[in-house]
Amino acid sequence: MHNQYTDFLLRLPDVKTKQVLEINESTLHIEVTPIAVRQACPCCQLTEHVISKGQNRVRRIRHLGVGGQRIYLLVPAIRLF
Repeated sequence: MHNQYTDFLLRLPDVKTKQVLEINESTLHIEVTPIAVRQACPCCQLTEHVISKGQNRVRRIRHLGVGGQRIYLLVPAIRLF
């Protein structure tokens, strides 16, 4: 499946599909990345004084199932200061 159609089906406006991995016949992992280069502070919602310290790991988030398959989103855990 093409990534632009995967973005349309997921309906998550702030992320873009990077890769779709089929683990087995009942599980899909979809790797996504944020569209915005700079993320806002989770407390004050400002982007001016936010320091990005890279990424710790990848979070695995369960999404709605489609066609009897479990879908997990692989989202980078971005470190903000």
